[in-house]
Amino acid sequence: MSRQVRPSRDPRDLSPARDGRGRTGRHDHGPRAGVELSAEDWIEVDRISRFSSSTDPGLRARLPYPRSFLDGSDDGYISNNGSGLVENVDNPPRRPGPNATTMGFELEFLVAAAKRKDTPFPDPHPMERRWLPDVLADVSDETLRFKYTVRNRIIDELIRQGVNAHKTVEQGFPQILGDRDQFAWWESLEYDTPNTNDHDTKTEQANISEAVRVLGLQFTQYHRDNNLPLHMTRDTIIESAGVRNHPTSTLAPGVRDVYKAWSCTEDVTVKNSISDHTDYRIPDGSFGDIQGILPPHVYKWFGAEIRSPVLDYDDPQTHATLRTVCKSLRDVFRIHKPTMDISTGVHVHIGQQAGWTLLHLKKFSTLWYLIEPSMFKLHRKDREMSAWCAPMCLCRLAEHVYERDPRFARYASTTTGPRRAAYERQMQAHLPSIRDPKVQVFLNHIWQYETIFDLQEAVSGVTSHGSAMRWQITGNKLSDEPGKSKLRIQTIKFRMMQGTLDADHIWKWASLLERLVVFARDSEAADFQTAVQGLLAKSLPGILGLNENDLAWFRARCTDEGYFAYPDTDGKVDWGDPFMVPGYGDTHGASM
Repeated sequence: MSRQVRPSRDPRDLSPARDGRGRTGRHDHGPRAGVELSAEDWIEVDRISRFSSSTDPGLRARLPYPRSFLDGSDDGYISNNGSGLVENVDNPPRRPGPNATTMGFELEFLVAAAKRKDTPFPDPHPMERRWLPDVLADVSDETLRFKYTVRNRIIDELIRQGVNAHKTVEQGFPQILGDRDQFAWWESLEYDTPNTNDHDTKTEQANISEAVRVLGLQFTQYHRDNNLPLHMTRDTIIESAGVRNHPTSTLAPGVRDVYKAWSCTEDVTVKNSISDHTDYRIPDGSFGDIQGILPPHVYKWFGAEIRSPVLDYDDPQTHATLRTVCKSLRDVFRIHKPTMDISTGVHVHIGQQAGWTLLHLKKFSTLWYLIEPSMFKLHRKDREMSAWCAPMCLCRLAEHVYERDPRFARYASTTTGPRRAAYERQMQAHLPSIRDPKVQVFLNHIWQYETIFDLQEAVSGVTSHGSAMRWQITGNKLSDEPGKSKLRIQTIKFRMMQGTLDADHIWKWASLLERLVVFARDSEAADFQTAVQGLLAKSLPGILGLNENDLAWFRARCTDEGYFAYPDTDGKVDWGDPFMVPGYGDTHGASM
């Protein structure tokens, strides 16, 4: 289900990008101006900022800056360079160690997993040689047997191609299906000894013997891979070896196991949005109305979502592995081409290994608010109209500023007194003069929030899953460590890209996002002000460091009223050729 975005609500209205420059490397963090605080001092600052109304003189005495910071005197905010002490409070030291820009991918796609039993011909696309198992023809696509067989076949293929992938239990399946369909999450009807709950003694003995053999091989190999003597079998030893050798253990040590390897889950929203035959161009003579079955319903479909582990953007293996994943899937499976009539998307998560600071997020929020209309142009036009991709001009704060909706008044900033004046000076150091009064008011609120939690609450969508940019970050002046909250992995999630398994297309988009995040993190106030001035002038300033070749690639494909478009511009897929071509490149073109 989708909705129209109200264009009159959006005062940004930037035209498509016109200029830029090649990608630059990661910047080193320079020294911070103002008062230097120890780790213990920052704990106190964090505590005081939560309880700024405290009158406890003991707390105040331990602050490493003038007491007037809390007592109401303006002087306490000013640092030696005149930039304001608030900038230092909003920009505390990050956690010790490296600060990689982390990245994660969620890839949604629709797989033709079996032909329907009542279809009277052996294969709806007889020239296809990709996977279409007979074993699923008689199995309902609503059963665990069907779901786990398809899901595990996908994971098995990734593992065969050397991808670090694992199988996980689907939490929602037992609740949906209850006791009427018992099938183990690691099993498949394609395996030699599937768990079919057959109580025949010979079958059970064969299952046990095979399990013992496989587990023995895995046990021995695991100990060899981790340099462990075979007698070391305690669970704590085994677990510590796995964590110690997994890259995610250093990038984001607290995340759940699901984010420590590539995995696959069912996405029911993808299957539920399946097209009707009117959404296809059906070549003459290629298909008839046989027993009332029309495309695409001649197949049983599986809505899949591939999730990556936490990755390091600057690791060359990240792009290479993304290519391997996309190629592995497209070479083996019949995956529906991208189309606006099937609700699939690519979600990109970006995180900071050493943490996000409040100043970093204020700067990024400002950039994104101004550049978001241009970013929507890089994707299919229907994405901007989707209820799942609401723009920032429809966030909670925007509802308060632009619509004066009383339900959202609580998301307005409430900073007063000396703090407010100091935050205004900080904003003036980073932003040029803004003529549009509503844009000015909106950004004033952004720069007045005193905690990461308050800022993310304000810029979040009205619905929990409806924003094109979804915050999954908590904290005060510095973001919490990943895993501290089960629902917060400390990333910003970008949802506006349509579904595709074109690895290079995905990477170009992810690279643009990475540049914006890094520029917001590392830019000095004067450079940031220059970038904002350019965005307000409806251009894409080169100082942002966006890769010009990537921008040119997108511009060459923005053929649908300035939006990205695939070759089938009429929005209909050719039923004679409905699947992505093999390879990792263009989904409609030659294999790569």
